[in-house]
Amino acid sequence: MQKNSALNPTTQPDTPAKQAENTAAETQGAAPGAENAPHEAEVETKTGAEKNQASPPLPDTQDKLPKARKVEDEPEHVTQAEHHLPREAHRFMRIGLLMLLILFGGFAFWAATMPLDAGVPAPGTVIVKGKPKVISHLYGGTVKAIHVQDLQPVKQGEVLIELDDTQARADYDSLLKQYVAALAEKSRLEAEQKGLDHIDFPEELKQYGAQGEADLQMAHQQALFASRRAAMQAKLNVYRQTEYSAKADAESKREQLKLVEEQLKGMKSLADEGYVARDKYLELQRRALELRNAIARAEDQARNAHLNAQNEIEQARKEVATQLAETSQKLAVLREKLLAAKDKLDAMVIRAPVSGRINALNVHTIGSAIRPGEPLMEIIPGGAPLVIEVHVPSNMIDRVKPGQKADVQLQNYAIDAPVAIEGEVVSVSADLIKTKDTNTPPYYIAYVVLTEKGRNELGADKPLMPGMPASVVIKTGERTLLEYIVHPLLRRIHMALTEE
Repeated sequence: MQKNSALNPTTQPDTPAKQAENTAAETQGAAPGAENAPHEAEVETKTGAEKNQASPPLPDTQDKLPKARKVEDEPEHVTQAEHHLPREAHRFMRIGLLMLLILFGGFAFWAATMPLDAGVPAPGTVIVKGKPKVISHLYGGTVKAIHVQDLQPVKQGEVLIELDDTQARADYDSLLKQYVAALAEKSRLEAEQKGLDHIDFPEELKQYGAQGEADLQMAHQQALFASRRAAMQAKLNVYRQTEYSAKADAESKREQLKLVEEQLKGMKSLADEGYVARDKYLELQRRALELRNAIARAEDQARNAHLNAQNEIEQARKEVATQLAETSQKLAVLREKLLAAKDKLDAMVIRAPVSGRINALNVHTIGSAIRPGEPLMEIIPGGAPLVIEVHVPSNMIDRVKPGQKADVQLQNYAIDAPVAIEGEVVSVSADLIKTKDTNTPPYYIAYVVLTEKGRNELGADKPLMPGMPASVVIKTGERTLLEYIVHPLLRRIHMALTEE
């Protein structure tokens, strides 16, 4: 110690106050310089070694320090930890950086290699295949009775609403009377045309007997048939009587003429020889001529009577034919009107066209008026398959095809149901659907049904209901996460580089 002091006369030991200041400075500078502590320790170690080689060792003054250096009162192990702290921090930093590098590299490898489903997202709604049956009324009217309510199940043909049928029934009854009368008249005219002695009324007319109108009309036509037949028979009897009398008179005159001609034949030779007066012979010839004229007149009278009878029959047939044609035409018109009136009368009772469940009932007040064609309610057909109607954006329709799988998320079962339920595209609309709403862009319609796997995933306790909103992603292929990130960027770069 004394030798070193002699070799380095300029090196003097620090005073106790100076050593205390150096110790405090080292303690305050340890924290800010923690990052460079290892490097600084190496430098200080190397510098100290060089100093030891260049100069003799300094005298050990630790034993000569006064007790005042212990003013900080720090244990010896704290001072040793301060010397080791920079080295430990450097080691932990390298381990942390290595772990971050491994984590980032693993994520990058996964993003570049692991495939993810690529698809077309679109909103959808659960609907009934074939659409709900909208119930409306063709004629309108006043509500008489309401037999159903919302969500009530109904069977096909069940009465839903009754309308006041007073006017419809009056129109129907009036047309029915006209139709029955025309039908009975046609039956009578056909019997007259055929020359029958009775009327064969059709079964169609007899089925209206319960209303009483048919019986009345049949009795009326029967009486008219009998009277017309009697009048015709009377006319024909007159003509026939005239014909018979004329024929009888002509026959009588022929007999007389025959006798006169016999007399003339015997008298002719006597008159020529002068045995009989010429005047008597001429008188007999005059008588024969009168008889011949009388016979001719009687024959003409008989012939005219026969022709008149035939003409009367023919004229009656023509009149009957004309009346029959008019009646048949009138009957056809009445039949159409009667069917329309019957349909209108039946329509006053609105019935369910299919079995199902009532939905969106718009009629609630008895006595209220409904307009023709106004929607009264909907019937959701029972047992009809439910599909999801998906509105596919027009710029993505080229990626959607029947048979593709889809992930369906039902918003009503967002908590209980699985995140995605498997579905399948069954059909895609052939044309673009445009709406009147300018805020809604045009779209294509794709129909998605749940597969058997999807129905099993959903569960029997979570049935599909018409009107449920859904979010659908139609799977179009696979892409990696890196492609998801890089592809839009590359596309934008390409567009930026190709702009003028």
